[in-house]
Amino acid sequence: MDSKLQELTEKIYREGVEKGEQQAQTIIGAAEKKAGAILEGARREADEILADARKKAEELRRNIEADMRLSCSQAVQAFRQQIIDALVFEAVDTPVAAALSNPATITDFLKAVLQSWKPAGCEAPSLAVLLPESRRSELDQALKSALQEQLSKGLFLQFSKKIKGGFQIQPAGSSYKISFADDDFKEFLKEYVRPKTRSFLFGS
Repeated sequence: MDSKLQELTEKIYREGVEKGEQQAQTIIGAAEKKAGAILEGARREADEILADARKKAEELRRNIEADMRLSCSQAVQAFRQQIIDALVFEAVDTPVAAALSNPATITDFLKAVLQSWKPAGCEAPSLAVLLPESRRSELDQALKSALQEQLSKGLFLQFSKKIKGGFQIQPAGSSYKISFADDDFKEFLKEYVRPKTRSFLFGS
């Protein structure tokens, strides 16, 4: 009887142990499966984060390169423009200022303009020549001597503080003026000289 009881006890024990081991293996398997899924999910998330980071880094690199190319292009264009402006200044500003400060040059300009100016068939238009007030002392007598004939036919000289150099022509009784002031002349010549200078220096 004792031996049967012992056998029964041992059997129950073994069955309990085996059942416990099976349950343990089931739990461990489920845990490992769950851990694997968690690990796989973590790996996928990490790969997505890495791919996104690489994409953003590449986009940033392209943007920086584009900004650098644009900045370099703008710097080159600005430097070219400085060179052009410096050359145009030397070629235009100084010679024009000198020419339009010379009474003989102003006289030649005025004679050429007056020869071509015959509005409405008038042979002797009444015109006012506006000159810089700051040059009155040297221009007044010189032009009166050189333009005696024109002055006798309706041309008259006026001096204005608004004109710094060169001259303007205004028909008597009208409000419009044709300007040969040095600043206007310089800008007119620069508009022509700039593209020629750019083409000569840079081929474009």
